[in-house]
Amino acid sequence: MSSKTAFSKTFSRPRAERSGPAPHWTEREVDEAAFKDPRLGRRCAEVLKQIGDAMGESIPYASQGANTNAANRFLSNARVAEGDILSGHFAATRARCDKFEGPILLLQDTTEFSFQRAKARGVHMGGGPPALTRHQREEARNALADGTATQADLRGGST
Repeated sequence: MSSKTAFSKTFSRPRAERSGPAPHWTEREVDEAAFKDPRLGRRCAEVLKQIGDAMGESIPYASQGANTNAANRFLSNARVAEGDILSGHFAATRARCDKFEGPILLLQDTTEFSFQRAKARGVHMGGGPPALTRHQREEARNALADGTATQADLRGGST
């Protein structure tokens, strides 16, 4: 068996056995029965559907209008626990992993962002780069010329 075939056999998604549109991913990932109130389970599925369909957007943008208030009420509801929301996802992930033999890679993004700076100089929130004084431009040219700074240093980034 070629490595391409082995990869395809191991990592390809099984074809749906039924015809028609595929179910929304939330139907596999949300366990509505995990919630103390069935209405909370349905609301969880709806909130995740809205957020998932507008991936990367904020809750107000993804939910729009009254649904934003409903999403916020759901997420701040004392009767909703993190485990309730995640239990369906954990079960679905376990079921996907159980289908495969051999190693399963678990990748984790450990990227961290820090928006704190020792000096506020160089931070600019406007539409373009900040205007430098003649003296600052001269200092920058000299630092680049003698090798004590890189362009990334001057932008406030890292190399």
